[in-house]
Amino acid sequence: MKRRTRTVLLSAAVPVLAAAAIAGGGWLIARRGYRQPPKLPESATLVPGTVSRPGDAARAELEFTLPWGVSVTEAAAETGNDAAVSGPVEIDSKWRWGHKLWRVGATIRPLGTGGSVPGKLRLVLDRPLPGVEDRAIAVAVPAVKVADDGAPTVDKPRLADPEAPGKRSAKWPFYALGGALLALAATFAWIFFRPRRKAAAPTPWEQARAELAALRAAMEKSSFRPGTGVAQLSDILRRYLAARFELPAATEPGCRFLDAPAAAEHLTEGEREFLRGFFTAAEPVMFARFPADRAELERAVAAAGELVERTVPAPPERKRGENPREAES
Repeated sequence: MKRRTRTVLLSAAVPVLAAAAIAGGGWLIARRGYRQPPKLPESATLVPGTVSRPGDAARAELEFTLPWGVSVTEAAAETGNDAAVSGPVEIDSKWRWGHKLWRVGATIRPLGTGGSVPGKLRLVLDRPLPGVEDRAIAVAVPAVKVADDGAPTVDKPRLADPEAPGKRSAKWPFYALGGALLALAATFAWIFFRPRRKAAAPTPWEQARAELAALRAAMEKSSFRPGTGVAQLSDILRRYLAARFELPAATEPGCRFLDAPAAAEHLTEGEREFLRGFFTAAEPVMFARFPADRAELERAVAAAGELVERTVPAPPERKRGENPREAES
């Protein structure tokens, strides 16, 4: 009996010790990162580098790593008067051993045929690091060009410049420790754990509801700008129409897609007129920076919410004695 108890206790202690060893190794690597300046590319990646006409979107993306315990709290994109930032700057991160991989992205639209001047991505960290003054970091964004002949072109992403050679400390002890800990963790994970089911992706109407709720919350803040809200609502509606009814709203400029038979089949005449009027009025606000009316924006957000709720599909009828979860699937 005592031998069986020792075996159970040992089996329970080994995963805990392995997890502690993995976390401890990651903490040592993160602690080393606190004493070094963060390694960031000299310039963000712009895809495509050349767009076919003014108003088309180009994506500026920045990828870098920060040690555990250091996070990006704010991110903003700056452009000249010849370009506009469409929608909010997106911040995403993924856990790695001893550090986190951060991705920051912004959508930039040139407003004239001459393209745009170079801009900047400005980041703010929650704690200082060596070489980072006031926890602020600025990374250049290349200029967006506009094709002369109007034909769509896609440039290859700009590769980061090679690092200057310098003295490097030996890293093999960290690699050896990391390999051993990962092998140990994989062994016990294979023994004691089962693969988890992935959470189901949200439906188009659930995603639209969440995005509209976030927009309404942002509109309550004193720093909210109606022009930014117009761009966000335009993106929300175009993504919803594309995902819900397979209309080319996210890829086709303007609102000609509303004349398609599929639009008339799923949307009422009043909804099509609302969408056509909103998209037409939104273009000069987003691309030419015309002032936006807050009251009109509030009415458009309310109308968008009503459109989403009306087009939510009815739940399937459930037979007597049937499990609700089985009926939904």
